[in-house]
Amino acid sequence: MAAGHQFAIGLRADTQLRQDRTSLSVCLHGQPVLRLDRPSLGVAAAVSAMAAGGDTERALTAVVRERDGLDGLARFYYVLGRLAKLNLCAWSVRGTRGRLATLTSMSPGHRPRAVEPDPATSYVLSRFAFTRRHERGHVLESSRTPVRMLLHDHRGALVVHAAATPGDPKDIAARCIDVAAEEVHTLLAALVGSDLLVPAAAEGTVDTAGTAGTVSTADAVCTAEDEDPALAMWEFHDLLFHTRSRNGRHDQPVGGTYPHLGRWPAPPALAARPEPGDPGSGGAEPGDADASVPLVVPDLEALSHKDPPYVRVQEDRRSVRRYGPTPLRLDQLGEFLYRVGRVREQHRVDIPGPEGPSPLAVATRPYPNGGALYELDLYVVAATCEGLPGGLYRYDGAGHRLLPVSGDADPAPLLDYAARSIHGRVEDLHVLVTIAARFGRMTWKYQSVAYSLILKDVGVLMQTMYLAATAMGLAPCALGGGDADLFARVAGVDYFTETSVGEFLLGGSPAPVQKLLTPP
Repeated sequence: MAAGHQFAIGLRADTQLRQDRTSLSVCLHGQPVLRLDRPSLGVAAAVSAMAAGGDTERALTAVVRERDGLDGLARFYYVLGRLAKLNLCAWSVRGTRGRLATLTSMSPGHRPRAVEPDPATSYVLSRFAFTRRHERGHVLESSRTPVRMLLHDHRGALVVHAAATPGDPKDIAARCIDVAAEEVHTLLAALVGSDLLVPAAAEGTVDTAGTAGTVSTADAVCTAEDEDPALAMWEFHDLLFHTRSRNGRHDQPVGGTYPHLGRWPAPPALAARPEPGDPGSGGAEPGDADASVPLVVPDLEALSHKDPPYVRVQEDRRSVRRYGPTPLRLDQLGEFLYRVGRVREQHRVDIPGPEGPSPLAVATRPYPNGGALYELDLYVVAATCEGLPGGLYRYDGAGHRLLPVSGDADPAPLLDYAARSIHGRVEDLHVLVTIAARFGRMTWKYQSVAYSLILKDVGVLMQTMYLAATAMGLAPCALGGGDADLFARVAGVDYFTETSVGEFLLGGSPAPVQKLLTPP
């Protein structure tokens, strides 16, 4: 790498340096993270220079040599390694008019590097790269690399915009008005070294993820990422979701941190039971106070003797898309919902906070759930169910009843979507069970993993549904997707507060298996 492209190594902007007669401490958010006891004059001066904005590695080692001699370099590199491992360092890209960008690592021990771009190679922004507002800055990130690049002004943004179209370093520099060519080249070295900028290959026909087959377009760009099957088969949002909901490649808090404690009260354990005519809340139609549908409570003790053995149920479980001639009955639907979604009990726990404890209601249901928060609710779309008029209902797991939903839209499109998902007809469906999540139940407590926990909970609930339906001799089938926006409109709920995250078809009984005339 050319000397002109060296990073200026400093400390992160959110660190503070504390020094007394015998020690030097690097603090993060006011708390000491690294304490250096009796540091040498050279090491103390170099760390102080890093806290004051940083300098190149060459300049920092010169400071150490001047005060400690060559013997001090080993001590300095040990301290520098500790700082990097603790994610306390920042690497700045400097231009002719001040800093262009500052890079921080989101993975312990990872150090950004600059790689001299090949003048004869065409480069383009990685398809996994994205920009967003982070705190008060404009940052560039990618799910491929644990590096966050803060763009300090319009120069960095212009370079990133210019690099969205393939070109060699000279071409990209020519597109950047008001940015010196040397500054462009310096920033490109940092982008290439961080896998934010990748070599572009031939333009033309490429396999576009998410489409059925090969798409030919003049705007298509093929890169090394498209030639590597390990990367080419990832879609942008999938890889980002994976990296940001697992530890290792980001620096955000993970787990039950209660990020909104003290700001808002915890959402209730159970969805509010709206009064008749309460608009947009999934309640009964105006004036229909007795519209709820009570469900039969099954005798679990009797079922424990009547049900087939667990191993038999597990082995017989299948996704059934074709039903027998007998439609699903309301009593069967009630037993199914009782087995999978009823509320067994609920209680309150107090979460300590800076202004006193905040109450959090938790519950138990027949299936396990992240944090016992039970953010999932079941909605029933009745197509053909004996004893139940057609329409959309919400299952009240505490009262074991169905509440008609008073959304403004017709639920028929939900059935149409489900029928198309199994290549069937709406008139052949019995019941569609839609799993909806009240997101605040999870996001009030969890950071980074809230949505991934919701999807895990959906999977656990679906397996519970499969096993219950199989034990009952019903016809279960989980669907691979659904229209969350459509559901929000039909149910009259706010998309960002609650909407569908899973769909499950339920039929009265499986269609008879056609016996083959000859062995397969």
